[in-house]
Amino acid sequence: TVALTSTTYYATQTVSGCESPRTSVAVTITTPVAPTAAAQSFCNSATVANLVTTSGTGIQWYANPTGGSPLASTVALTSTTYYATQTVSGCESPRTSVAVTINTTAQPTASSPQSFTAPATIANIVVTGTTGTVTWYPTNADAIANTNALNSSTVLVNNTTYYATQTIAGCPSTPIAVLVNVTLRNNSFDMSSLEYYPNPVIDVLNISYSNTISSIEVYNLVGQLVRTTKPNATTTQLDMNGLPTATYLVKVTSEGKTADIKIVKK
Repeated sequence: TVALTSTTYYATQTVSGCESPRTSVAVTITTPVAPTAAAQSFCNSATVANLVTTSGTGIQWYANPTGGSPLASTVALTSTTYYATQTVSGCESPRTSVAVTINTTAQPTASSPQSFTAPATIANIVVTGTTGTVTWYPTNADAIANTNALNSSTVLVNNTTYYATQTIAGCPSTPIAVLVNVTLRNNSFDMSSLEYYPNPVIDVLNISYSNTISSIEVYNLVGQLVRTTKPNATTTQLDMNGLPTATYLVKVTSEGKTADIKIVKK
């Protein structure tokens, strides 16, 4: 039961009551130092694979200060303390405690669907955020990735779903979806007299209306004006060559009245 140290020990054997000469045995006690690590915070969710140390090799993570088995890299983290060891030459070090915080941001709230009279923009959508900043996106994927955020002046497209998150302490929430319905003011634009084809379109979109079309504007779903023309005719062709494959909002204006149509560009 005597604890060993890094030194030389000597062994004998005894045969028929006679003890042999001693054999020297060099003993090395390897005690790896514990790894170093700082407290860590994550937004909404994380796994053991997201934990890091500032030093150490062969890192393993534990849920307790002693005992138990190493945690799998896929284990979901909670706001608690985890423990890291490093392994050097097959020897595992003492454990280092690491405080972990999972910051979960509440979603903003909004009713869906919401109805508006044209013209209407992102700024018109009624949404409530408990704290932080609410940001709108054209797709759920964009909201999750925090890409292609819409500015407040983006024109709303009829029968379109927009997605919003709010950010608190640098952590965005999961998105909410709001379906938007937009009607023309006083129903003054005669949609039954507006024709457009083909949709989806590859290169040229044909547009005709019962009255003179004074202007046509093409917007992407981020609200940027990407093409404009002033045909001053009842029938025209809109060149969409060169535009990336996407969905676009086409605003057709005649006698001061505007119609918004969604066009898919292949």
